Amino acid sequence: MKRLRRAAATKSIDYRETVVSDDEKESKTAPKVANVELEQPCQPEQPPPKKEVFLVPNRVLSTPEIVEAKEDIENDVVSLGELEIRIQERRAELSGMEKLLEELGERIYLKRWTISKLRTFPDELISLIFEAYMKCGDNMNPWLLMQICRHWRSVAIHTRRLWSKIMLGTRGRYHKMRRYHGYEFCYSPALLRDALSRTAEGPIDLTFEFFNYRSSSSGDSDEESKGVLTSLQELVNVLRETDAVSRVRTLELTSTSEDVLRGLNFGCFTFPALREVTLKSSSPSLNEAIQTTARRLQILRIKASPGGRLNWNLSKLTSLVYLKLSASHGLMPLEQDALRTIRSAHGLVELSLSNITLPTSGSEPLRISTLRTLHLNRSTILCRLDLPHLHSLHITKSLLSTGQTDFLFLPSLEYLQLCEITADESPRIRAPSIQTLEIEWPSSAAANAKLLEKVFQQLIKPGHIAPQAICFHSGSIDSKFLAKILYEIPYLTELTFSRSTALSKPFFDALAGFSLPLKPNSQRSPPMCPSLQCLKLGLTGIRRPQCEASMVKWGRLAIRSRCQGQFPIKEALVQEDDNTPWRNLL
Repeated sequence: MKRLRRAAATKSIDYRETVVSDDEKESKTAPKVANVELEQPCQPEQPPPKKEVFLVPNRVLSTPEIVEAKEDIENDVVSLGELEIRIQERRAELSGMEKLLEELGERIYLKRWTISKLRTFPDELISLIFEAYMKCGDNMNPWLLMQICRHWRSVAIHTRRLWSKIMLGTRGRYHKMRRYHGYEFCYSPALLRDALSRTAEGPIDLTFEFFNYRSSSSGDSDEESKGVLTSLQELVNVLRETDAVSRVRTLELTSTSEDVLRGLNFGCFTFPALREVTLKSSSPSLNEAIQTTARRLQILRIKASPGGRLNWNLSKLTSLVYLKLSASHGLMPLEQDALRTIRSAHGLVELSLSNITLPTSGSEPLRISTLRTLHLNRSTILCRLDLPHLHSLHITKSLLSTGQTDFLFLPSLEYLQLCEITADESPRIRAPSIQTLEIEWPSSAAANAKLLEKVFQQLIKPGHIAPQAICFHSGSIDSKFLAKILYEIPYLTELTFSRSTALSKPFFDALAGFSLPLKPNSQRSPPMCPSLQCLKLGLTGIRRPQCEASMVKWGRLAIRSRCQGQFPIKEALVQEDDNTPWRNLL
């Protein structure tokens, strides 16, 4: 035992001797250097900082110190002047370089312009490009094109279609503006004559706009009203003298001042080239001229102003294909006037009614055999309709009443849109040829469910309509209830959810035919809409990232499981927002 202890003690001592620190290793491996201080490189001696004794607070300087401070001030002033001179020299040099840079940029631009292929374009082609530019928006104007170069200015001046937009009005805050929303603003006969000369006997798009004018009921004096009326009558006389009315292609009265329009004399006006009219106010003489002379009129928009009526006879307008009648919200319904105006129109293809009521007309229905599209916005239809060739019907917050038991038979209807209507406003129609049903939810999930159930029970289940495609817009609804309704439409081939329609997992379980995710021993059942070929999921407006991610996740699983169960969907698309295109969901 004693020997073992001695051996262990010896080993421990040897081990401690073998452990050497890193500093000792470096000292052993480093070359031996004499104990001499290393010479540092020579540096110029810095003068000790000068103490600004005169900056010490509450200390009175002596006379030598005051003299020394004055000398320092004089030296600093001299240094400051020299520095300012140097700065001015650098600024002058920099401005010269900037001027040279600008000149070089202009030279490069001119050289590039000289070799540009655009200079080889013929004037006719440039003129067509200018005309296409003017159609890009309402605020496009030819004055911008004239500022590019002399060549473009010459082409623009000689392109008469660029100068067809003319606006007539009174002097106001806009009277100094030469252009207004792409129109040449004319408030005097001289300006109007110049604008007409630029049209070069071409078509004219004429607009009446009375800026800053208030009717006499608002407190204006009779002298001011007479002055406005006189200035506008002068412009109307110029149109009559130059025979520019015969070249008017579109006419728009955006002002709602009935007092001024009734005082203007539009007698002896003829509109042989008139194609489109928009009237927000009424003038008896102007209305009479349009009804009797505008034989080529195709589009007519009439809005009844407060106190106005719809006394129109459209029987002579044989080319009219689009008619829009509207009234200000809150006015008395122009029932007989609107019905009489519509009956007088022959050959209508599209009809739009806003805040209009059509009353019952006895046993005789309102028949429009040529009508293809009907828009109803906040309107009430109480009369019987006979629309044998109606192709699309758009109903927005409107009531289409056909009685308690009767259904409106639309044999050619293929597209039906229900926008923000309640369950009580659900239309009673029979459309055997319908292809697409589009529903924009009105409000809450409960109201949406009530509307969907009413449409299903009243139209789809009895077989009055059998849409092949259904599109839901902007709203929330219980996913289980929606799946229950869609189970009853086995022939549906296309289903679209767009804008703010959030779907939960029960909907995708019904789409797959079992509870997702798929398990090996899951019991399958026939899925919802077995004939479905196209599914579109719009994520715009949901604003819940978790909901959007879950819709994409469960949608993919449902589509894959349908493929395994022999119910494949050929096209599945998803859209994140309105600015991105639809992409493949898988």
